[in-house]
Amino acid sequence: MTSSRLVLTLAIVLAVTAPPQAPADVQTPDALGANFDAKAIGKGTPADFDFLIGTWTFRFQQRGEGGAFRPSQPGEWSTRKAHDGAVVEDLWRLGGSTNPTITYRVFNQAKQIWELQGTHPRTGGWDAGIAWSRADERYLVQHFNDGKLLVRIKYYEITANGFRWRADGSGDEGKTWTPDIWKMEAARKSQ
Repeated sequence: MTSSRLVLTLAIVLAVTAPPQAPADVQTPDALGANFDAKAIGKGTPADFDFLIGTWTFRFQQRGEGGAFRPSQPGEWSTRKAHDGAVVEDLWRLGGSTNPTITYRVFNQAKQIWELQGTHPRTGGWDAGIAWSRADERYLVQHFNDGKLLVRIKYYEITANGFRWRADGSGDEGKTWTPDIWKMEAARKSQ
């Protein structure tokens, strides 16, 4: 057997017998989390979430009970404008979930902020929040699980074809925060 055939044969054997690779971690530029003052509400514009319109694939990662990150999971996020463009409506589905998160975002012209409500159709309940922008970043503050979890979310590195997203969590109404309880990176699938 020639050395090139041996190398090829070994490569095939290793590829077939190698254990599956763990999903890659979602990378962040630092360990600071979303790291903004959730009480210092800024101003938004009606176009703040136009970048989100379309369909995205993403990798999502969350912290486990001990603080270590669980393996990343794939998902799909579809967003559209509804009601003559007055509502940004999205469907966020993690992996093969049959209970997606649906979010409705409406721009409040008088307050210059986005008001939003998220829900899970099969379990019910509403997760209220607000959002605004600063330069090329978006900020969102939302209560989850009947108000037991306050989350501050930052969208950053927003381009036409991708963005990153990270969320800090607080169980004491924002007195203390755990950075990066959730993190995500998204790539555009279609517009």
